[in-house]
Amino acid sequence: MAAAAPPQAGVVPPQTATQAQSHDKVILQFGKVGKDIFTMDYRYPLSAFQAFAICLSSFDTKLACE
Repeated sequence: MAAAAPPQAGVVPPQTATQAQSHDKVILQFGKVGKDIFTMDYRYPLSAFQAFAICLSSFDTKLACE
């Protein structure tokens, strides 16, 4: 009985269906929809606090100076 060939270095095995689907899931969306109106959508594994903190970090640090 012949032994299976050892895996070659640098060869990446093809993705499984579960791995491919996990890259397609949007966890956080944040955007500006009006002059002073923003939208935030989040899902598990983020909590509302974590999502809000990430969105706040996207603002310029001089927001209060306007």
